Amino acid sequence: MCKPTQSEIRRVIIAGAGPAGLLLQALLMNRNKKPNSHVTYDVTLIESRQDLGKLDPKTELQAHRSWMIGLAGHGLAAVRSVPGLYDEYLKEVGVELTEGSLFMGAKKMKFNMTEEQQENFIVDRNFIVAALARYA
Repeated sequence: MCKPTQSEIRRVIIAGAGPAGLLLQALLMNRNKKPNSHVTYDVTLIESRQDLGKLDPKTELQAHRSWMIGLAGHGLAAVRSVPGLYDEYLKEVGVELTEGSLFMGAKKMKFNMTEEQQENFIVDRNFIVAALARYA
């Protein structure tokens, strides 16, 4: 006779609602949806700044200072693991990189990104934070 498996609850506190903190929250919440999971994550997200997910992307979000972040390899794979984030967000507002340059003093090295058969994107940090905040 099989005993019913008891689910273990793990409490997780994430400090900071930046791209990494929100992505971790989304990934843990996705694990909660798996039917055969023996672990349930109780996630608490701590952030002192304004919730960017509540701001209108066309007006309010653009008023906040931001910077661009690059996504490739593992980071891009993590974004793809959040349902809809890649297709509904990144393909729409991200800028796909096809080439780049690295300067080391006076020496310039050029890269052709399409030869590596790997997608590379640059995206506004605030917009990816807002999209992740809306997901959670």
